[in-house]
Amino acid sequence: MMNFSLASLLVLLLCYAASTTDGQIVIDPWTTQLSNAPYPQQYVLVGETIVFIWPEGEEQNVWIYPSRVCFDDTDRRFVGSVPGVNYTFTEGDGSPTGNTLLFTSDVDDNCVNGGMRLRVTVYSDTDTLPPFVTPPTSSPPVSSPTVDVTISPSSSPTDSVVTEETAAPTEVPTTVSATDAPTETPVAPTLPPVAPTLAPTTTPPVATPMPTSVPTELAATEDPTFALTVVPTTTTATKNITLRGLEMELFGINQFGRTTQESWMTTTASYSTLYVQQQFGGIVSMFETIYTVTDSTIIVTQAPGKRQVRRNLQQQDISGDSVKITYTQTLIYDTSDPAITSNFLAEDPFDTEENRVAYVNYLRNNANNLPLSRVVGSTAVTVASPGAPSVSPPTPEPTMAPFLPPSPTQNGNDDNESFLSLPAIIGIACGGGALLILFIIYCLYCRSGGLGKNSKKDAKSTSTPPMTVSVNRDDEVSTLHDLKHMNGHGGDQSIATVDYDYSKAYGGGDNSVSSAGGTLGDRTNNFSAIDPSHAAATGATLGPFDDDASFENHYRAPGSNVKEEVLHVFAPPGKLGVVIDTPDNGAPIVHAVKETSAIYGRVRVGDKLVAVDDEDCRTMTAVKVSKLISRKSANPSRKLTIVRTTTVD
Repeated sequence: MMNFSLASLLVLLLCYAASTTDGQIVIDPWTTQLSNAPYPQQYVLVGETIVFIWPEGEEQNVWIYPSRVCFDDTDRRFVGSVPGVNYTFTEGDGSPTGNTLLFTSDVDDNCVNGGMRLRVTVYSDTDTLPPFVTPPTSSPPVSSPTVDVTISPSSSPTDSVVTEETAAPTEVPTTVSATDAPTETPVAPTLPPVAPTLAPTTTPPVATPMPTSVPTELAATEDPTFALTVVPTTTTATKNITLRGLEMELFGINQFGRTTQESWMTTTASYSTLYVQQQFGGIVSMFETIYTVTDSTIIVTQAPGKRQVRRNLQQQDISGDSVKITYTQTLIYDTSDPAITSNFLAEDPFDTEENRVAYVNYLRNNANNLPLSRVVGSTAVTVASPGAPSVSPPTPEPTMAPFLPPSPTQNGNDDNESFLSLPAIIGIACGGGALLILFIIYCLYCRSGGLGKNSKKDAKSTSTPPMTVSVNRDDEVSTLHDLKHMNGHGGDQSIATVDYDYSKAYGGGDNSVSSAGGTLGDRTNNFSAIDPSHAAATGATLGPFDDDASFENHYRAPGSNVKEEVLHVFAPPGKLGVVIDTPDNGAPIVHAVKETSAIYGRVRVGDKLVAVDDEDCRTMTAVKVSKLISRKSANPSRKLTIVRTTTVD
């Protein structure tokens, strides 16, 4: 029995040495797995080497993640990025009971979705052999080891092994001369053959027709025959669950572009992973999570009517309160506790105020993103209302009616939004009407020149209650102030925003061309190519824009000498970033120009827009002019004809 144990151990050692040839483990090829299945786990000793090989030209690398989690790169170590890179395990990598390391690649998402996850358990005690499996043999086992084979078969059995080599063969046969007498008698044969093996065993006994003995009858007992185990042995399968329609709101942020979204997804996934590992590390294993943003809504708070707010809007600096994020979360984990569900793991990291404060601090310190560094709070995770669209619908076309916050039914969130009470609606309407009357009186005084500095100061200090505007990420419309009816009748809005924010894609303002089409000459207030007194015929009347010095220049005291110039500005394709206004049914004028606009510096605030590609637009509203310019956004170039009024000293 002792000989059998020693022989078995010798065979196992030989098999183990064969599986790690020259102390090396070769992973070939080290590349992505279509099934996302990880590589088989390996078991090594300290001092052994692992080699990674992949096809030439393929971008891959090798990293060691001591955390054994794809999303946790704490203390990770770089091995190499060249095919054939190797790593030799040190004493710090192993332990007597085995220490597991994760080898992976950080190219794209190969660790999470490419199956490039190789776990290697390293042992530092040479007496502790890693588990391995020996290949089965085709012949049955024998009671003792086999004898060593001879170097070459002999003509007859001998007691000793022949170790001397025979003579080398010659190129020609050896000739022996014939003799007259025969040679001596042949040499006697060697020892007789070795005795044969043991005689075969006896034939198997013939089966009896019935059992040799009847079963023993035992009385039933109340207690089981064998004692129960302490803990039932259970095996669990790794869960892979995707939750859709989750929502979270971040406060203190007014931007959520593509870069910010990617930073939020990565940082939030890292926070959730660390939270689960710290709180449920003993009952949840193999935890990984992926966040994917499906929609976002920026909630903006404005206070129109004030000088500073209008100037900020003119520069397109819209401030916001919060952003509501709708996302999908994929969770991969293993647990035997039925209380740990996917919904629990998705909501618990943000369930309490303490957890949310920790999340906000983690987001601000680790996101490496300017908008996310301004986050001041967050809500708990909620599930979106059933039937809510995955993408927010476009906002309706602006009308001349006073702006009211969108009703809850427009977004399909009847349960999560609150309606305005009737007194609140009446108060808002009365306040808007009063402000509209004050604005009209102010315009009349500006035209007549009878408004003093004190009156201007009082008019500018008038403000309206702040209103909350919900702007979806796909909408880029600036509402400069409350819309008003024209001459008591409804119509298109007087202010519209020509699409913007695409100037960088077309090389900035260098691609636009400005040329002077002519000068109308010097004039006094009683002569103009677009005279306010001929507004009914030409539609070219400027309204009051006292918030900007360039506007105030148009309303100097009577007697100032001014001249008008006709300029042609050639704009590149794409969005322009220009705000158009048509005050008092007059000709369209430029109300604001974004600094990143392609025509910034060539078009000024107060310029009158009289034609687009030689199409007369003096009688068009701001909305129609914006639509006209947008329809021509795909043209290689657009010709904007403007009239600029300057003061002659």
